[in-house]
Formats: sequence, C-alpha cells, structure tokens
Amino acid sequence: MLKRSNPTQTPDQVEISRRGEPRADVLQSSRPAIRRGPSAPALFAIGPFGALASVWLAAAAVAAVVRAATPFSHGIWLIAYLFLVGFLAQALLGKGQASLWRRAGKTSSAARVVRAEAILWNVGVLAVPFGVLVNTRIAVVIGSCALLPALALFARSVNPSPKLHGAISIAMAYTVLLLGMAISVAIGTALAWDIPWS
Repeated sequence: MLKRSNPTQTPDQVEISRRGEPRADVLQSSRPAIRRGPSAPALFAIGPFGALASVWLAAAAVAAVVRAATPFSHGIWLIAYLFLVGFLAQALLGKGQASLWRRAGKTSSAARVVRAEAILWNVGVLAVPFGVLVNTRIAVVIGSCALLPALALFARSVNPSPKLHGAISIAMAYTVLLLGMAISVAIGTALAWDIPWS
C-alpha cells in the first residue's frame, strides 16, 4: 500500500507502508544532486594569485620583446625570473594552497592570509629584479626578505586534512615546491653579495 505524506510530495519520495503506518525510512529522491563549485576561500585563494601571475607573465613577454630589439644587461635573467618566480611559482603556490584548503574544509582567516601572501610575494618579485637592474644589492635582500615570509605563510597550508583523498600527494608536491623556492631565494640572496655585477 502506497501512501503520500503530503500532496506536494513527488512520486519518488512516497512513503511505503504495509499496515497504514508511515515508515521512518523515506526513499530518497532519485534526481541527481547538484554539484557545487569550490568554497569561497578556495576561489579567493586562486583568484589574486592567478591574476598577479598573469601580470608577471605579460611583463616577461614584454622584457623578451625589448631584449630582442635592444639587448640589455641581465636581460635573459630578468625574463627567466619574471616567468619562473612571478608567474609559474606564484600560480602553483596559489593553486596548491587552494587545493589543500578545499580538502581540509578550511574557511577561517583565509582572505587575510591570502592577502598577506600576495602582498609579500609580489613585493619580492618586484624588488629583486629592481635591485639587480639598478645594481643595488640591498633591494635584492629586501625582496628576499619579502619572499621568505610569504613562503612561511604558504607552508602553513600543509597540515593534516580530514579529507585524505589526494591530499597526501598534493601536500608532498607542495612541500617540494616550497623547499625549492626557499633554497632558491637563499642562494640568490647570497649571490647578490658575492658576485660582481659590473
């Protein structure tokens, strides 16, 4: 015997009863569930880093065009730096962090952390090539001192996640990226003082 609990109920939500009593286990709707996109923190984590990385990619392209027309000192280095640190590393750091946050279900303080990371990283990306091009080592050090705290903030994203599916491999790759960038920054800062730039 089939019995509807209310007139607005759809056929796939009909309660089934043998003796007239409504059953507690109501059949679930067979309609597919609506999949939702990433949470707001994940979107915010991807957004600014992706936009700023695109700016540095465009800057690298402009530097390549200028150097092709008029070669200048440190031109190849500048193009590589803008592409690798300004564009590629920033995009990977932002995307990796967003993925880890999404799996951990993190929602608190994300906007504030992302803002600090974006400011520190891009101040560093700007200051280091400025110091190299104008032969001012202190600017390179200032840029490095901005990049390292940014990496420390990014490193806080690597934590145990309650949703382990795919999180371990992402965390390992993300850790390798962080260590590689930190070592590169340290080596670059040391070279800024030891190598003559004439």
